[in-house]
Amino acid sequence: MEFTKTLLMRRSCRAYSDVQLHDDMLRNLLDAANLAPVGRKKYDEVHLTVVQNRQFFDDLTDRFRAETGNPGASPLYSAPTLIVVSVKAPDGEPSLVAMANAACVVDHMHLAAADMGLGSVYIFGATTVLRGAPELCARLRLPEGFVPASSLAVGYSLDEEQKPREKTRHFSQNELK
Repeated sequence: MEFTKTLLMRRSCRAYSDVQLHDDMLRNLLDAANLAPVGRKKYDEVHLTVVQNRQFFDDLTDRFRAETGNPGASPLYSAPTLIVVSVKAPDGEPSLVAMANAACVVDHMHLAAADMGLGSVYIFGATTVLRGAPELCARLRLPEGFVPASSLAVGYSLDEEQKPREKTRHFSQNELK
């Protein structure tokens, strides 16, 4: 797919089929993640965890609902796959650079998902709840000193009308000549 078309096809999907991703699609997403820029090339300070466990999703959703006070929340939108991007955080809280690295990794996967015709959505709120839930983090079997920073929910979209977004300008712009 042409790059600009990929950018225009990238949307946040909030309705998924329960069909699990094909292994080659998952591999392509992880390859895209590994091509993302990381500050000072410290790739060993970023860790990816693929979660495809419904019980884990239910437990995270319950925790999210309890912490937000929203009993009807669906923070993972029933996606069949969640890719958690964790970063090294020696003091327990990720640095701004680590958070930016995680965002770049998620963005690369988000674009790769669009390029493959998959639905995906950046998951931040539920990831923040996950970071504060040691019992759930333990189930991720993260390397020591790592904490979840961001995530991508991904799967086959139930949105039948996957069409490109319109080009818009959301930022002010100065032109210097």
